[in-house]
Amino acid sequence: MLEQKSISNFQKFLEQEYLKRLGKNSSYSIRAFAKDININDSTLSQILRGKRNLSKKKQEEIGLKLGLSLAALRKIQGEAAAGKIPYKILREDQYDVVANWYYDVILEMVDLDNFRLDAKWIAKKLEISTNEATLALQKLIRSNYLICDDKGKWHNNLKNITSAEDNDFDHIALQNFQTQMRERAIASIKNDGAKDKNHSSYTVAMDQDLFPEIKEEIKIFRRKIAELIEEKSKKRDCVGNLQISFFSNTKTIQGDNNE
Repeated sequence: MLEQKSISNFQKFLEQEYLKRLGKNSSYSIRAFAKDININDSTLSQILRGKRNLSKKKQEEIGLKLGLSLAALRKIQGEAAAGKIPYKILREDQYDVVANWYYDVILEMVDLDNFRLDAKWIAKKLEISTNEATLALQKLIRSNYLICDDKGKWHNNLKNITSAEDNDFDHIALQNFQTQMRERAIASIKNDGAKDKNHSSYTVAMDQDLFPEIKEEIKIFRRKIAELIEEKSKKRDCVGNLQISFFSNTKTIQGDNNE
């Protein structure tokens, strides 16, 4: 099984694969590697030096030939195409930041053009109590999640965090956070106007073995949306939330796979 954790793009993947083969056979050449993956050796040399790129179709052809799953290949391609925002892993001792949905929102609110470090203003914007807003601000500042620079401007010290690189990672704190956000989404369905929301769904019979690949595609999509927002926001006047749910409506029961 090929290890994917240290691979950031397809060029690095090829380089790593070549070095692995070279380690097993000191006489293994670029020419031999090129022949094995059905590519011109001079082209391969340029790719390994970062002087040339491969089309996604050719990447897929070579990746599958070298034993990559389609999901792993999409991960590599996604990191290469959507790597403009550096993400940090949320440590387990930081999970208190997802104890309440509005902690995360308050951290994002500091980037609003009209942000005010005022519990009453925040409470009104989020439709929570002033006491909840006050306690949240105290917690975020005390934990150094919300910090102030020498010019008096507040900053989100947990910007661009992700719960885990592993798509199968799960934790009770994250479950509770997502449950709270789902409740917010339900309220949006009922109360928000059409121009301020987008709720849709897609139900389909499918191969359950595709779950890992689809989850990877969803992660790539989320990060592309994040980059679009960062690049094209001309003003900051609201805090949005993108939620994507993907799950099986049917449960496996004993005997399902027996012929």
